[in-house]
Amino acid sequence: MTPGEARAVVAPLARALYDVDAGSKGATSGVFAPDALIRLAHPFGDFVGGAAFWDGALAPLLRAMPDMERRPPIELAGQAADGARWVGH
Repeated sequence: MTPGEARAVVAPLARALYDVDAGSKGATSGVFAPDALIRLAHPFGDFVGGAAFWDGALAPLLRAMPDMERRPPIELAGQAADGARWVGH
């Protein structure tokens, strides 16, 4: 998978988070494999799978900031030395 293809995989999630609402939850499950490791900065930490990411990070933020939106200024994608593919969004 090329970096461009990896970015295309997460594109539906990026569109869903542009203006986050409760309907965005499905995009997290649709993009992440059930066993995907999602690493966030403190205080959130790590989550396994899109549902856990939504429940542990995005839903609490949405409750605190009902008008939340996400505008990524930089997007990166690549492959680690061990062969793992990643996308930074």
